[in-house]
Amino acid sequence: MPKSNISHKEQVALSELKSDDSIIILRSDKGRSTVVMNKEQYIEKINNLIMDNKTYRPLNRDPTTYIYIERERETTLYICIYMYIYVYICIYMYIYVYICIYMYIYVYICIYMYMYVYICICMYMYIYIYIYI
Repeated sequence: MPKSNISHKEQVALSELKSDDSIIILRSDKGRSTVVMNKEQYIEKINNLIMDNKTYRPLNRDPTTYIYIERERETTLYICIYMYIYVYICIYMYIYVYICIYMYIYVYICIYMYMYVYICICMYMYIYIYIYI
């Protein structure tokens, strides 16, 4: 753990401020400073902001259900795309394996056919040489 950059007295003061329920410690909206406010003042300011009818208005319905439905549609779409890709890859691999197997069999058939032809030619030559020479 890195060494603390504040003294022990400052740490004790911070823990006392955090444990005090009558104040609230927040980050400021602008800049990198910390704000310590009386909790009652903070609640009063929040209520004033929310009750401002020029800035905020009540909603007729809950917008989070729409967000949930849209996210569910996107998730379903992604699942469908992934399943399509998976099926496509499986079919490709299936075809590839069978092509490899058929090519393997074809190559062996061709090799045996050439060997058969070679053996036949050799036998005919042997017979020809034996009979006519």
